[in-house]
Amino acid sequence: MVVHEPVDAWTGMYRSFHTGVAGGAAAGKTAVCDMIIEQLHDQRVVVVNQEEEALREKREKALEEEGEARES
Repeated sequence: MVVHEPVDAWTGMYRSFHTGVAGGAAAGKTAVCDMIIEQLHDQRVVVVNQEEEALREKREKALEEEGEARES
């Protein structure tokens, strides 16, 4: 992936695009993101990693279910 021109010639505004990377555990998501960032060189890149949030929610749910099982 190569971004040739960051500014739209017609509007004079910066063009942006969004990419989502999903996959199972150890599927190479981080490696793919690192390659995308490397290819973009000095372009502005924002990475939103939601893996930690998903893991936190999964742990909380497991603890809730464990507590409910003990109460029964």
